[in-house]
Amino acid sequence: MSIITQTPVSQLTISYPLLPEDFIFPDDPVENTDQPLLAAALRQPLTAFPALMQDALVVSNFALCAAIEGRIICKAPDFLYVRPVQPWQSSQIRRSYTPNTEG
Repeated sequence: MSIITQTPVSQLTISYPLLPEDFIFPDDPVENTDQPLLAAALRQPLTAFPALMQDALVVSNFALCAAIEGRIICKAPDFLYVRPVQPWQSSQIRRSYTPNTEG
């Protein structure tokens, strides 16, 4: 019988590098077909408050990235609201958000 040990979260090396330009996202099918409707319903009330939208990132099915022990991990929540976020300076479409690096 083997014993599996886990590293406590407090001892993991977690960093927030920018997503490499050549990072390939998996093209898995959406699990919940109602997700776009739910995301729109969550976003709509926020638009009534311009101060909440001014420097915010409000997206759905979008890569949220961090590196754990040097391995980039990206998750795509159904809905994401982050504030404040630095303005996007690139002419290319934003593909991801990296906490503690971009806002």
